[in-house]
Amino acid sequence: FNLPTVAVHDLQVTGDSLVLGTNGRSAWILDDLRPLRELTPSVREAEAHLFPPAPTTRWRYHDGTKGAWSGENPPIGASVYYWLKEKPTDEITLEIYHEDGKLVRTLSSKQLPLSGSTEYEKEENELLEEWVLPTEQGLNRAVWDLDWNGAEMIKGGVLDYGYPLVGPLAVPGNYQLRLKVADQVLTAELKVVSAPNQAFSNEELGAGLAFALQVRDAITDLTKTVHRLQSTQHQLKERNQLLAENAQAQGLIEASNGLIRRLGDLEARLHNPGAKISYDVLAMKGGAQLYSRLAPLLLWINQGDTPPTQGAKEVFESQAAELERYKKELGELIGTDLRALNQEADRLHMPVIYIQ
Repeated sequence: FNLPTVAVHDLQVTGDSLVLGTNGRSAWILDDLRPLRELTPSVREAEAHLFPPAPTTRWRYHDGTKGAWSGENPPIGASVYYWLKEKPTDEITLEIYHEDGKLVRTLSSKQLPLSGSTEYEKEENELLEEWVLPTEQGLNRAVWDLDWNGAEMIKGGVLDYGYPLVGPLAVPGNYQLRLKVADQVLTAELKVVSAPNQAFSNEELGAGLAFALQVRDAITDLTKTVHRLQSTQHQLKERNQLLAENAQAQGLIEASNGLIRRLGDLEARLHNPGAKISYDVLAMKGGAQLYSRLAPLLLWINQGDTPPTQGAKEVFESQAAELERYKKELGELIGTDLRALNQEADRLHMPVIYIQ
């Protein structure tokens, strides 16, 4: 429990917390006694057990400077305790659903890979480690920070600002937890309550959340578009290499190179594929492309509780329309240009390109 080796002169149970008064190390608090109170012999014998979590307050936190004498505060969000009789060999997951049935967040015992979007890999890795579910034998604590799932991110797509893997903050309401361990699915209910200083109604918070999720989904849509485009390019390049010494394939190779260039031109408008570090995004000709304009928009929306402003809605409307144009352009390149190449490849009895 990270309690220093120090004399304890007083104990006090307050609510669900145990407070220890020490000599020379101030006070030490065990934040939640509920799992210990409920850790009965039958729970210990179970292969897995999910404890009902305490109601969680939806606080809006802002960054602050940590002083030299700062202590360790309780984790931000909902603490979820579970018992594992043995350390599992397979992945376990915790899914959080809103009362309307929508999946809000999925946490896993497997750490997500680095996105490649930033050169600050140490800081990103620390964040991803915080999201990992512990799987130690005995009592474990997971923390849901009350964020929704974020957007899918372009593999290796560098951003100068924003980190869309972080989703918007959940609104007050009732949620269901589903812990999946081996072939078991354990459930519990979680209530998220409003902070006492909440300035907006739940309806206004819901409007802000709905808008943030629209932006999040647009980023995921853009990411899938880029990955589809990259898959097409990759297959075309591989086929060209395979047929490089085939005299009959030279016309097909030349036409494929033309499509590769057109796909590259389109990709350069969707994001900044040539960027190696964040500063490259703005330094390159044309500046920040669509991916690097949607990502900070999501970040700015996530930072506040206000309903979407007219300006934010107009900016997103313009960006969403831009994305639709690029998706249409990619569809035409695949549906017309790639189809013609596939027909020629089929006529020559050579490999064709398959794109989902």
